[in-house]
Amino acid sequence: MKSQNSKHKEKKFKPVEVRTNSLINCKKLLIFGASGHAKDILDAAISIGYEEFTLVTTDGSSDIADRDTLKESDFAPSDYADWDCIVAIGNITRRKHFYSSYACLRQVSIVSPSAVVSESAKIGSGCYIGAFAYIGPNSTLGQACIVNTHSIIGHDSKVGAYSQIGPKVCIPGNVIVGECVFIGAGAIFNNGSKESPLLVPDFVEIGMGCHITNSIKNRGLKIIPKPNHISINPNQ
Repeated sequence: MKSQNSKHKEKKFKPVEVRTNSLINCKKLLIFGASGHAKDILDAAISIGYEEFTLVTTDGSSDIADRDTLKESDFAPSDYADWDCIVAIGNITRRKHFYSSYACLRQVSIVSPSAVVSESAKIGSGCYIGAFAYIGPNSTLGQACIVNTHSIIGHDSKVGAYSQIGPKVCIPGNVIVGECVFIGAGAIFNNGSKESPLLVPDFVEIGMGCHITNSIKNRGLKIIPKPNHISINPNQ
């Protein structure tokens, strides 16, 4: 006999459910950015049903072939009032600039179909959640966050606006990450508690592979792991 409480609260998103703030059945997506991160978002957007794309960059250049790209000075927001829009730029400062500058547009979040997001999680506008990422119960993502592939945001954790979570980062329960925080690939955090969450202040940069066991006290710190020491025999 199944327990009445056995119903799962996590689910894989269906195509019609992977957009925040989108108009139903909108097939047109405006993307700010045209390099590596934009490629990830473009792939996910195609897989969830978008069909028409326009890219916008500062100088009109693009690393993505066969896609229309506009120079920002030639771009008229009023021409895209009925389009969905996302800022696909990894750099936090530039992502914040574009998101704020074009707040008049319909900023949406794109979630890869293979990601798992709890029904009780709250996802702000303009976010990207990559392939096989996990967003746990009662967790929150602020606007324009990036959660990269295979990363975990555990239960009751929060990620502030514009922060970037690299691939395979493990953030367990009750961790609060501030705004404009960068966390490199493979970083691992200790869990906090309801009474005493583990805190990461605004503007902190955490290098790849770091292990964060306690709260960080000061804003703007740069934390890097101890580098590997490799001995080289000059005779070889």
